[in-house]
Amino acid sequence: TFIDTPPAGAILAAKELPMTGGDTLWTSGIAAWEALSEPFRQLLSGLHAEHDFRKSFQEYKYNKTEAEHRRWQEAVAKHPPLLHPVVRTHPVTGKQALFVNEGFTTRIVEVSEKESAALLN
Repeated sequence: TFIDTPPAGAILAAKELPMTGGDTLWTSGIAAWEALSEPFRQLLSGLHAEHDFRKSFQEYKYNKTEAEHRRWQEAVAKHPPLLHPVVRTHPVTGKQALFVNEGFTTRIVEVSEKESAALLN
């Protein structure tokens, strides 16, 4: 979600399942949206969230060599923080979906830091 134009879709297909673990961290933004009450949907509609590459790709993890750190810096320069609507409408199905995630969403911009944290957590 740290890219300017999100993909139209994504597919996850398990070819081999481990006995334990194997967490994917995939969620359905459509199912999440549909599970919300109407008042909460109204609260979120029209809000924007900041998505930042650096939230999941933290600098200290890419500092082992100068070359690695330089590649990280280039990636950061290529992917500045972006704003996306908290609620997106799928271009084909017309279904609405939440478009926030723990990996890259840093804040909701129209509310206070405390309110943003409460909404995202």
